[in-house]
Amino acid sequence: MKRFSWHGEMLQRGRPISRLNLSDSEAIKLDLEVYRNLLHDCINRKSIEDGKTVHTHIMKHVVSLDVIVESTLVNMYIKCGSFEDACRVFECMDSRDSVSWNMMIGGYSNHKRPNDAINMFWEMSRSTELFSINAE
Repeated sequence: MKRFSWHGEMLQRGRPISRLNLSDSEAIKLDLEVYRNLLHDCINRKSIEDGKTVHTHIMKHVVSLDVIVESTLVNMYIKCGSFEDACRVFECMDSRDSVSWNMMIGGYSNHKRPNDAINMFWEMSRSTELFSINAE
């Protein structure tokens, strides 16, 4: 299995997803920062197709995600127009930080669901995980 851990060089040259060829036949292991960079590139290009390809690769090849990658996935789905996918990723997150909570609140608001945004705010305020993360 090949392991890539460069940070951003490839992203500055164009379409990284097609250059990496993240197909099922590829046995490529990327570090979490490369995944974050790839997802940010998908956000910048508003490419939901490439974002889903990266997400699929993450699910197949990453044993443990950090809250930053999970939050970046939520952000990618929101900004690429797939709010329901963002909700599914958020619901599956092992831990959530203030960034992920606020992305979802903003997502509900942007999708004209103010009651859901308010409910998410109150759920966040009752969340013990948020306060335990910030206390570290």
